[in-house]
Amino acid sequence: MTPLERFSRLTIPEPNSGCLLWIGSWWKGDYGRFWLNGRYVSACRFALETRLGRPLRKGMEPHHKCIMPPCVRGDHLEEQPQPWNRGRWRVRSVCGLPGHRRKVHWPSDRLLHCRDCEARRKARWRASRRRRGLKAG
Repeated sequence: MTPLERFSRLTIPEPNSGCLLWIGSWWKGDYGRFWLNGRYVSACRFALETRLGRPLRKGMEPHHKCIMPPCVRGDHLEEQPQPWNRGRWRVRSVCGLPGHRRKVHWPSDRLLHCRDCEARRKARWRASRRRRGLKAG
């Protein structure tokens, strides 16, 4: 079986976003890994290099245009310099509300949450618990 066939067996399509989700093994931090030529490689890197038909240039890394770390669809990835790519995550707004430009986080439900919106949601939850006379966690 070729590496591309093995890779394809470890993905599933996500019908709403068009993403191709990785279901193989994982690195720490929500990124897939793929066993290739006796070592693990990033699943995103493999997908992008396969689409480009060449290795990524030195100092470059795959960037998710769809902001979904489990996505390994080649056309949802682009080659970007490491400092630019990492800095971009710090200023991206997920919810689209003005002023919400804080880093995204993935809680256990694996959904995207803007940190500002998540803080507001938790504050509303605590307030509703206090109004009902329950401990607010």
